[in-house]
Amino acid sequence: MSYGERARLELALLVALGCTFLLLDEPITTSTSPPGAFRAALAKYTGTCVLLSMIAIFIEQFATATWIVEDGRIRAL
Repeated sequence: MSYGERARLELALLVALGCTFLLLDEPITTSTSPPGAFRAALAKYTGTCVLLSMIAIFIEQFATATWIVEDGRIRAL
């Protein structure tokens, strides 16, 4: 099993066990839309998800609030 497959399995297990808070660091690595299964799962997730991403299309599709970290400061957009 690849690292990516293991990571997706662990994420699925956390959600299945009732985890209500996810902290994700770059959950997708391409500049295109997230994979279908991941997109569908994230859209259905009812808990809180804080994620770090530099992929604009991913942020536009899923973020309900956005903060920028710049020059050692955090500001809301």
